[in-house]
Amino acid sequence: MVLLHGRWKLVILWHIHAGIGRFGELRRHIPGIAEKMLTTQLRELERDGFVTRQAFAEVPLRVEYTLRPLATSLIPILQQLFVWGQEHDAVGRVRQHYLSEVGASVAQTFDEPPTCAPPSAGR
Repeated sequence: MVLLHGRWKLVILWHIHAGIGRFGELRRHIPGIAEKMLTTQLRELERDGFVTRQAFAEVPLRVEYTLRPLATSLIPILQQLFVWGQEHDAVGRVRQHYLSEVGASVAQTFDEPPTCAPPSAGR
């Protein structure tokens, strides 16, 4: 069973843990996420028991998200991943050095999704 799949869920949980719990704040603090994607991811996190959604009867509507115990138990793991990423930042520097040596033609292949031939009909 996969509960935390996708690009954004761990990022969203990290921001809520950091005290950014309102929908608009999350949208501003997570660059590149579309409003619809944020809504979908938050609904799935709520459905799966990671966050609690509280809507306040105000104009405009105010919605706040808080972590539930299941998500809170993930925070030490996320912190370890963050530390690991900081310690291994050299990977990005090594990749840039490699790409500068082999040239732009190879660099483009890293930016394109892998392609594969469709399965043959005879199988």
